[in-house]
Amino acid sequence: MIKELTTENVKDYMDTNYGGTKLDVECLVSACQWVSQSENVGEVDLFHLLIENEPIKGLYTHSYGFHTAAGRYLINEMSRKYHEHLNGY
Repeated sequence: MIKELTTENVKDYMDTNYGGTKLDVECLVSACQWVSQSENVGEVDLFHLLIENEPIKGLYTHSYGFHTAAGRYLINEMSRKYHEHLNGY
């Protein structure tokens, strides 16, 4: 589990747990940080929601193992910001 969301930590985490990633790690970290600030949610929690599908305590991101509207919103916002960063917007 990541304790601090940095590009290096995410790269190491993805290498260790998944043998690497095709994602742009800088864009991923930026997206998590942006949503963290705009929604007042921990950036590490957002990272684990997106990558590991782990619920965020107190936000009701899951119900019976499925994403709630809140969970889908956070994931969609991170995805949108990731692609904005990736495409230079």
